[in-house]
Amino acid sequence: MVIRKRKQIRLRKYNYSNAGWYFVTICTQNRECLFGNIVNNKIIINDIGNIIEKIWKKIPKRFNLVELDTFQIMPNHLHGIIVIVGAGFMSALNNINISCGHDKRATTRVAPTIGDIIGAFKSITTHT
Repeated sequence: MVIRKRKQIRLRKYNYSNAGWYFVTICTQNRECLFGNIVNNKIIINDIGNIIEKIWKKIPKRFNLVELDTFQIMPNHLHGIIVIVGAGFMSALNNINISCGHDKRATTRVAPTIGDIIGAFKSITTHT
């Protein structure tokens, strides 16, 4: 087995919890085709691929400062765009009293890093 040394593509000193759009690729271990197959140039997702898709779509429920844009599951990897929205925007929303007349106090929510999000996704999918 040939072990490739990956080139570090992260920017030094960049805060990966900053609001923005992040393109990610997540590969299976040993690049095994676990999520489906290509048939007639189309991806046919299997049961594992369907589970991966459901877990991916739940990321915003786990991280309230995160939204998902487009994504594509392939036989041995997933491409997706994760959007971290501004924490300042969320803090402002928390101050709005929408329904009950209760005072809401400003909350400080720390935006997750891309590493936090991907780490949680990998952990959940590994243990499912």
